[in-house]
Amino acid sequence: MLINPLYPACIAVMPTEAEIPLHRTASHRSSLRKRLVVLCLLWVVALVPFVFFRRNTWFGRPLSDQQIGEYLHASQKPRLMLHALGQIGQRMSRHDPSVSIWYADLVRLSVDRNENVRATDARVMGEAADIPDIHGALLNQLQDGSQTVRFDAAVSLAGVGDVAGHDEIIAALQQSAPTPDQTLQALTALQQIGGERDLAIVAQYEAPRSDIPERVRQQAIATGNAIRSRIRHTK
Repeated sequence: MLINPLYPACIAVMPTEAEIPLHRTASHRSSLRKRLVVLCLLWVVALVPFVFFRRNTWFGRPLSDQQIGEYLHASQKPRLMLHALGQIGQRMSRHDPSVSIWYADLVRLSVDRNENVRATDARVMGEAADIPDIHGALLNQLQDGSQTVRFDAAVSLAGVGDVAGHDEIIAALQQSAPTPDQTLQALTALQQIGGERDLAIVAQYEAPRSDIPERVRQQAIATGNAIRSRIRHTK
């Protein structure tokens, strides 16, 4: 029989007949019990989503190497694939050499049918964009049908000084309403590969504006300075 782990706790707070003053009416006792039952139900309602989140959607939950390998092939469950990619990305950011066993999977997922998987894969591959096969996969993603995937691939390539995705980065900044995070990523990429022709668009983010977060403005200033420094050194 399935036992509700909250059942004992619910029972613990239920008053016994002896604890209820005799002057209380039956209706009062019934009302109290109903309120306690509702309280127990609220605990259950709060617990179930947490358990589901913990078991199925929390990408921070550590995975074993075996689980990562299995999740990378869970083509019918994109969330599992995203979980595995997130774990690989974390390891790559720590320069963990063991992740090389999944490089082939990263290349394979660069053309996965799920857009979120391809975009996440593009960001993860940025941690190893100097690896020839991964670099080639990122270049191919610049032709992806999704603007998000193209942008993420362009940013990853910029991280290793490849200007192939330059126009995609500029296109993101020229959108009518780029998100602050996207703007920040684009400006950071231009800090690596931007040229003199990009100073005008970078300047739009350097001046104080109420609609531009300060962190974005500071990145724009850093990007502008980096571009101007490169110009001086090439003349």
